[in-house]
Amino acid sequence: MNDVERYLAGLERVRLTLRESGTSSGGVLGLMRRLGLREIPKVGTIQGDVEYEFHGVGCRFTFPDGDVIDVDIVNGVEAFDAWRVLLCVADGEESSGRGLREIRRQCDSLVRTGRLVQLRPGWYSDQT
Repeated sequence: MNDVERYLAGLERVRLTLRESGTSSGGVLGLMRRLGLREIPKVGTIQGDVEYEFHGVGCRFTFPDGDVIDVDIVNGVEAFDAWRVLLCVADGEESSGRGLREIRRQCDSLVRTGRLVQLRPGWYSDQT
């Protein structure tokens, strides 16, 4: 499994957690809507142990096992860039630009196969 596929598996884990907990059937976008309606706090937990924290136009999720998934909303869909993938796979450690270039290459390859959509330069989604 390459780095981007690992991130996508983590993002699916976030979506499943949101659905199973009843917190949001609409994924991260649905959760952000709830924040806008002041139904939930900016920082909190889901299912008692998955932490979330909203920032700007996105949200970071931290699982008890240390997995971190950070996702933004771009053009109304869940989106990510190479930095967010690196955060997930490097457990928050800094990496060289070469790591970011490799992740971008992986994303571009998945765009060519139809697995991802490039929303704007450097931003990707598995949603259409």
